[in-house]
Order: sequence, then structure tokens, then C-alpha cells
Amino acid sequence: MAVKGVSEHCDLLLVVGSQNSSNSKRLVEVGDNFGVRSYLVNDKRDIDTAWLERRQERGGDRGASAPEYLVQELVEFLRDRDSMIWKR
Repeated sequence: MAVKGVSEHCDLLLVVGSQNSSNSKRLVEVGDNFGVRSYLVNDKRDIDTAWLERRQERGGDRGASAPEYLVQELVEFLRDRDSMIWKR
């Protein structure tokens, strides 16, 4: 439900989680299904800065097992770049 809510307000969704996490992959699918370009990243190093170009609002979520410190690093990275929406 959180991804659905965020998807209404953003044009890019980043999900923090492992590539082998079915939960994290599902969050990306939900974003994609709502027409939001969505990516699964392990941490901020996985972000391709080209994804951020021409994006007005960035949103995010995390898989159930993603550690909080990775989420905070990603939030700080994006705050440094521009405004964003974050749910969870």
C-alpha cells in the first residue's frame, strides 16, 4: 500500500533491498504497474545518476529486510541532490 501511495506523487521510485528478495522485487513491480520508473538498489552506490535526470519527484521504499542505515544513506544522498518523497 505504501508504494501505491507514493506512486501517485512521484515519477521515480527507488526500492532499497536485495536482488534476491521477492518482497523487494514486488515493490518495484507495483511501482512499475502504476507507471512509475522503478529500480531496486542495494544501496546508494547502485543509483545511476541518469535515472535522476528530468525527474521532478523521487520516492522510495524498502524491502522488509533492508537495514535502516542503508535507507538513511539513500535518503541523505537524494536530499543532497534534490527534493524527494519517502514513505515508511
